[in-house]
Amino acid sequence: MLKQLTLTNFRKHKARVIDFTPGLNVTRGQNEAGKSTVNEAILYALYGSSILREPLDDTVTWGEKPSTLRVELEMQVKEKTYTFSRALSGAEVTLDGNVLVTGQKEVSAFATQLLGADGKAVQRLMFANQGNL
Repeated sequence: MLKQLTLTNFRKHKARVIDFTPGLNVTRGQNEAGKSTVNEAILYALYGSSILREPLDDTVTWGEKPSTLRVELEMQVKEKTYTFSRALSGAEVTLDGNVLVTGQKEVSAFATQLLGADGKAVQRLMFANQGNL
């Protein structure tokens, strides 16, 4: 279950914190409000820049340095709350404030193991149109 997503200079979201509630959460807004960007940020936190639709340098908020982009995702899996943090300079997963995994590839592999699906499978599910479900 997703708990919180914090975005810093990720596309349109210069500084945004999104709190999720238990159960189904719905994202709605006008066209170009950044709804798909929220989904993409979740994927980035879990699986890294290879899952982005554009290079990381083009994902940072316009006018900001790529080094300022940061995404943090807090999620609960089997009664444990993990925090995935990712930026240009590195990535890590913590559990109860203790670092479990560091490194871009290592965090992606941990997410795959924890969720039982790789980034491409999760991406297809998150961005599936009605005909592909």
